[in-house]
Amino acid sequence: MAMNVEVFKLEEVAKIYSGTTPKNGKNVFGEGGCPWVRVEDLSGTYVQTTSRSLTREGMEMMRISPPQTVFFSGTGTIGKVGISDKPMAPSNNIIAVEFDTQKVLPLYGMHCLAAMQNEFKAESRGSVFDSLRLSVFRKFKIPVPDMRFQNVVAGKLEALRQSETQQECLTEVLKGAVCSVFDKYFYEEVHRVVHGSKFTYLKDCSEILLNGASKRMKTGDMSETVCYIATAQLDNWEIQYNQAPHEEVELK
Repeated sequence: MAMNVEVFKLEEVAKIYSGTTPKNGKNVFGEGGCPWVRVEDLSGTYVQTTSRSLTREGMEMMRISPPQTVFFSGTGTIGKVGISDKPMAPSNNIIAVEFDTQKVLPLYGMHCLAAMQNEFKAESRGSVFDSLRLSVFRKFKIPVPDMRFQNVVAGKLEALRQSETQQECLTEVLKGAVCSVFDKYFYEEVHRVVHGSKFTYLKDCSEILLNGASKRMKTGDMSETVCYIATAQLDNWEIQYNQAPHEEVELK
């Protein structure tokens, strides 16, 4: 399909702002209000549930983003994205992007930002945690095809998302089956360990290591590229080597 593509700065096609984290959490978090979105809630698709929610009182202290807002992690893990399906409040580590839907479909815009993750990382700075300045983010340019082409792309992306959701449901069923089989054969042994009548120390049957956090490389350091596992990769299931991030670390 032939398409016309123009290039725009993000600030030309979207309203962009940072989220908020309250200094005093009293009466802010609880029930009755909207979801509060943090970096760990972003997974490259629709954000439907979050680990924390606001009270109605808390909502009055926050900037609430409308449905179809694209969330972008601008601190720590740079470049994680998600899109809201209801009013939500982003935290201060998140950049909210409200695309002008006459120019950019939010679903297309989200995937476009995700595809540029390496470029965003290259412009991030920070002594402890990488951070992407809002002023730098606003100046980034993205390709904007005509709306007809965006609709075609968005339709295909949505079909893939639904397929992925179905696959995730099947995976959860499989995880439940694995737990059931484990309980069937090992419940009594686990029960004895819990009550202290029969156990083995982990140190006697395994090697236990604790690595430090990944650090920015210094010029001249000897290094190698390794598969680096962080908390985000843990979900009580197998870690796929080709899906885990690879980082350059000090050889020592």
